[in-house]
Order: sequence, then C-alpha cells, then structure tokens
Amino acid sequence: MFGYVIADQETLSPQEFARYRACYCGLCSAIRQRHGQLKGLTLTYDLTLLPLLWGALYRPPEAATRTACPMHPLQKRDHWQNCYTAYAADMNVILFYYKLLDDWQDDRALLRLGAAQVLRGSRAKV
Repeated sequence: MFGYVIADQETLSPQEFARYRACYCGLCSAIRQRHGQLKGLTLTYDLTLLPLLWGALYRPPEAATRTACPMHPLQKRDHWQNCYTAYAADMNVILFYYKLLDDWQDDRALLRLGAAQVLRGSRAKV
C-alpha cells in the first residue's frame, strides 16, 4: 500500500511537527530538483519517514532553508534535507509509478496509465 502513511499530529509536539513538515517540504524540493517540477505532484507522506528515521539513527549533516515553492508561492516554508532525502525522492517517484500501473490493472483507468507513462523516464533514470 502506498499513500496511506501520515503523522499523527495530535501526538507530536509543535517542534516535532515543524520538523516533520520541513522534512516533507525538503522531500518535495528534492523530487522537483531530481525529476522535474511536474513530478513533485507525486509526493506522499510515506517516504518522509526515511530521512527522519535514518537521520535520527546516523545523524548526517543537514541542509536547512526557508523558501517559497510552486505549491506555496505566497509564503516561505522551512525545508531541510540530509543525504537520505535524495534516495527517498527517487523511491517516492518509483513507488508512485508502480501505484499508477496497479491502478491501471485494477480499474483500467486510462488516465492512470497515461500518468505512469509520464513517470516512465524518471523510473528508468533511477
């Protein structure tokens, strides 16, 4: 299953949620940098866990910025990335590609097949 993992905001402190959101925004930035602006629309919460978890375990250097983005052009948001963010970005695109193919096989939704074809180049690149 892909596209079902989200953080339980009620159990997170404001600082923890801010870090989670900054990681999510950093993952979106990494997808857009590595695969193009349109591929940023594939972002789900599922792969946000990887940079957070591996970052907590191995404590690699982090890069933090505060910028506006195409999804939120009027307000700047915190973004942070570590060495695992690029991997998570690639996996997000690949998993979304296979989710679209699965949707095509299950429902014969032609739009899903077309979207999968758009992601085929990114899958091959990864």
